[in-house]
Amino acid sequence: MTGVFGSLTFLNPWALMALLTLPVIYILLRIMPPAPKTIAFPAVRLLAELEPKEHTPNHTPWWILLLRLLMAALLLLALARPVLNPSQSADTSRPLLLMIDNGWGAAQNWDDIQNAAIAEIEQAGRQKQNITVLTSAPEADTKALQVYGPVTMSDALSFVRALEPYPWPAALGTLRNILPDISNARVIWLSDGIEKPGQAALVRALAARSSSGEITFHVPAPDALPLILKGPEKFHSQPSIMVDGPHNLEPSAPVRVQLLGAHGQILDDKLVETGGQSFPVSVSFDLPQAQRNQASAFRITGQNTAGAHYFMDGSGGPKSVAIIAPEEAAQAAQLTEDSFYLIKALEPYATLLQGPLDEIIEKNPSMIVLPDIGVIPPEDLNALSAWVESGGLLLRFAGPTMTQQARGQDTLVPTSLRNQARNVKGSLSWDKPLAAAPIAPASPLYGLELDEDLRVSGQILPEFASDLEDKIWMQLEDGTPLITAAQHDNGLIVMVHTTASPEWSNLPLSGFYVQLLKRLLKFSGHSGGLSLDQSGMLQPVQMLDGFGRLQSPATHVLPIDAADFDQQTPQPQHPPGFYGRGGLQKALNLGDHLAPLRASLGGDGMTVKTYDRTFEKDLAPLLLSAAFVLFLLDALIMLFLSGAKWPRLSFKGKTVAVLIFLAFSTPAFAQTPQEAQELTLAYIRTGNVSIDALSEKGLKVLAAALNMRTSAEPKHVRGVSPETDTLVFYPLLYWPVSAAQEPPSAKALQNLQSYLDHGGSILVDTRDGQKSSLTLRKVLSGLNIPPLSPLPKDHVLNKTFYLLKSYPGRYDGAPLWIEGQSVGGRDGVSSVIIGSHDWAGAWAELNIVTRGERQYLSGMTARHEQSLRFGVNLVMYALTGNYKADQVHVPHILERLGRGDPARNGGGRE
Repeated sequence: MTGVFGSLTFLNPWALMALLTLPVIYILLRIMPPAPKTIAFPAVRLLAELEPKEHTPNHTPWWILLLRLLMAALLLLALARPVLNPSQSADTSRPLLLMIDNGWGAAQNWDDIQNAAIAEIEQAGRQKQNITVLTSAPEADTKALQVYGPVTMSDALSFVRALEPYPWPAALGTLRNILPDISNARVIWLSDGIEKPGQAALVRALAARSSSGEITFHVPAPDALPLILKGPEKFHSQPSIMVDGPHNLEPSAPVRVQLLGAHGQILDDKLVETGGQSFPVSVSFDLPQAQRNQASAFRITGQNTAGAHYFMDGSGGPKSVAIIAPEEAAQAAQLTEDSFYLIKALEPYATLLQGPLDEIIEKNPSMIVLPDIGVIPPEDLNALSAWVESGGLLLRFAGPTMTQQARGQDTLVPTSLRNQARNVKGSLSWDKPLAAAPIAPASPLYGLELDEDLRVSGQILPEFASDLEDKIWMQLEDGTPLITAAQHDNGLIVMVHTTASPEWSNLPLSGFYVQLLKRLLKFSGHSGGLSLDQSGMLQPVQMLDGFGRLQSPATHVLPIDAADFDQQTPQPQHPPGFYGRGGLQKALNLGDHLAPLRASLGGDGMTVKTYDRTFEKDLAPLLLSAAFVLFLLDALIMLFLSGAKWPRLSFKGKTVAVLIFLAFSTPAFAQTPQEAQELTLAYIRTGNVSIDALSEKGLKVLAAALNMRTSAEPKHVRGVSPETDTLVFYPLLYWPVSAAQEPPSAKALQNLQSYLDHGGSILVDTRDGQKSSLTLRKVLSGLNIPPLSPLPKDHVLNKTFYLLKSYPGRYDGAPLWIEGQSVGGRDGVSSVIIGSHDWAGAWAELNIVTRGERQYLSGMTARHEQSLRFGVNLVMYALTGNYKADQVHVPHILERLGRGDPARNGGGRE
């Protein structure tokens, strides 16, 4: 049957024979008169003895007969199991082998793939055939391909409905090695439409093992194939991206590419003509400098795969570099000037800016270079310092001019410098120019190739300091520093202890000079700086799922060695997304690691079909529902015609009726939220990706420490929004505050105040070593916070688990503020704790290492240990209150027992 019903098939056609009984049903209904109508009129007894002249029985009205016949017909049709748009697979008498592509490309047409799989499984199930399902992408946790079956229809349906695409490529080579016995099976391959490595070999293996040698190959329509985004092949001063798609197809409809800002806002979009030989297509966005620096990601609208999203980080996107040089030097730019060599090295890779320092800072470049600058005016020094604190990268080169300033006058250096240059080249020197030592693996410069003939004849040495070793990125062969670096709040200061010109070394004439500047460009343009005292492992921060959505990393995701990051391909243990250490984040993009795309057009022995969006539908439930409705309608009509009085329900009857009605209502969700069952550490999201990533990483490290050391076992870490999330589940909130942070909204303030009033505690961290009192006042001005005072030495927070005397984070020495007197009902726990130590930043500097079933923290120093102990005490304090407050009286108790001060108690003995 065709037409408006498409194709209609009856699975039990023999049941249609029952329609022949409809005339019999009609006769029976007609000869059975309707129930007599009862009339309450006593005088009718007067007519009881009268004999009527003619007896004519009443018949059921024709429209009731029609209603009942229709009800019977619907029941009989339902027994015949009508199916609309049934699958047309040939020879359904054989077992089914169903291969499903669930790699990155399948997400674009996942509904079509899943619906086609369900239709094929249901068809095989009706024939009582076994079903085996294979997936083409490795599993997330086991890294193995799935071979599920042979199973029944219900099990196969449950398996397929739970499937989701993964954000990494398929592994057809591995799939070929684990093929089950398919000698008598129907082989159906639900493809994503993209040709994959090893596909031809897999098709040959399937054809060789199958008795028929036939494969049904489903593909999407050409205009529905997935596209990918790749990084630009060469440098562009404007944000640029490459759109790639199947090269072996005719041009298709244009696509729209969007440029996104740091908070997901659309900065610009462009319509791009695509298809065939035009791939790949380069797209460039012409934006002013202010918007250009906000660019953080690209995406293709209408495409929901991981390949259709491309993230920029410290290593991607357009860069702008400002070289600050004396005006006469900028005009001359001779071969002896530092700026000449910097311009030649940076020009191919960045947009170069020039001008006064105040104008340069307003343009917010990715990096500022100061080659051999001596005294910096105070107003410029303050402006430059503020720029670095907000996340800028300042690169400085030494030179003769720097030796002329007074010792300690310049604060924008990684470490204090001597005011005298060291010269190992000259008539009065016995030394020879020094070569560079190999770069240590822990250095952020590790992996750069050193020139064998690199020699340094002059340098400015740093003053000795206890932390100098931690700041050295590169040394000379005699162990003296060549490059040092240090964090400056959220920014980074890098110092090259020789000149940017060949005056003191041949560094500017070497290939290493360009490599060094390119590596520093990768670190630039990203707030959060770079943690210098960690190993070279980049920890997972946020991962893309198969549909291109950013998620928190799963437990199976592993860190990536920074030296190997650019060569790392997305796979189950390293999915695409953001990886970082400290405040540095790098993006692993799927498109950069995919070969040019080609559409899969099938092959010999393959029947190629396009996904049909008119899927099979069983009409039996619909017919049964319609018959039931007609039955209820018939009952109501007969009740009305019989003249029966509608019953008046009592209170109990009405209650029963309401309960029966509610039984058919949508079931309520009464499950206990996960946060209410398991301890969760939470932080307040700021909207700054870098700060939020640090908070999440830091709290994960703290949670690991709590699990290893205490009976408090946090299971999760959550970022919450006070405006939209329920805060009652979290005993403690960590709130990082930054200078650029906007005050919370009225609704957020209301929720925060309710949280504090009902027993919650907030640790407010300004992360600046006690510099942001104005920012703190702005952010907290809408909350009703009781009077605060410095934390006393004998406070219970100092002894809830560890005995503490200090509370270091990345900063130390500033006081910790708590409520002077806790309100009643809080068990002595302060609702607000305020500090400026950047605890999450310190915790995030550690790495969680898993070996077997055990975990430990790597990169630990004494400062990290003390910082973690404060975090442990804080969580125990929020959970248990003042249960250890009696320790405040321990000295008095010991004194009474004669075990107090030995000088006063006879050596502690009675």
